[in-house]
Amino acid sequence: MITPLALAALLTASASAAPDAIGPDLQAWAAALGSPGARATPAAAIAAPASTPAPIPAPQTQTLNLSGLVDRHWTRADSFTDAAGKTSVSATLDLQQKGWLVVVPPGAAARLVKMEAGMSDRWTAKGQTYSVGLAPNLLSQYDSVMSITNETTGAVVWQRSVAALLTLANKAGQPATIGGRGYRVFLSHLPAGTASPASASKSLVLGFVYDSGSGSDRYQFFLFSVDTLKQGPLHLRLLGGASVYARLAPDLSTLELGR
Repeated sequence: MITPLALAALLTASASAAPDAIGPDLQAWAAALGSPGARATPAAAIAAPASTPAPIPAPQTQTLNLSGLVDRHWTRADSFTDAAGKTSVSATLDLQQKGWLVVVPPGAAARLVKMEAGMSDRWTAKGQTYSVGLAPNLLSQYDSVMSITNETTGAVVWQRSVAALLTLANKAGQPATIGGRGYRVFLSHLPAGTASPASASKSLVLGFVYDSGSGSDRYQFFLFSVDTLKQGPLHLRLLGGASVYARLAPDLSTLELGR
């Protein structure tokens, strides 16, 4: 039995101890006596407030419908009609971004003529003979004027500046908004070789055209080999270096894009 004198001595000794020792000693002593609410709680047992993890952004994906897009702009950009019938006229690019005039005579395969000084070609359709020529503009190649003449009648049956034809051809592309920017998407056969005139090859190019609306550099072209895309998904670089993940369907019907 603890006498009042012994208890007083114990309290006096505890109060005279170093300040750092008071707390632990009293807590241990009180715990030993079974005092409610006086037990020491280990620091490791105190749970930190739960934090809500930041949500992971959902990937931005879209699928473009490319059905019927192959060479579509070849016959939807411009045309003329005369004694031979309707002849489609358009423009296309090779992988080096060189411009080519595309002429599709009635009932015949497309003819590709490189847009350059001295460009020329001759062909016959339904008994009529035609030729292509270029009036160059030394200050701006986009203002150079191309023309097609019916040699049989001597009439100029078609005439456009390079810029005007590019605008018409661009409108025939598939519109798409990628990364907040508007593009026109194209699938087109490449010229067979570099010599002009040329026929269409079996190889295709996937093109994205950005139109700023004005200026000498109004159009910016981003061209990719379909043969390469068919080997597997790729990251493509578009305007401003923006990277998009692209997966082309084997049948060329769709293009899946992700960012």
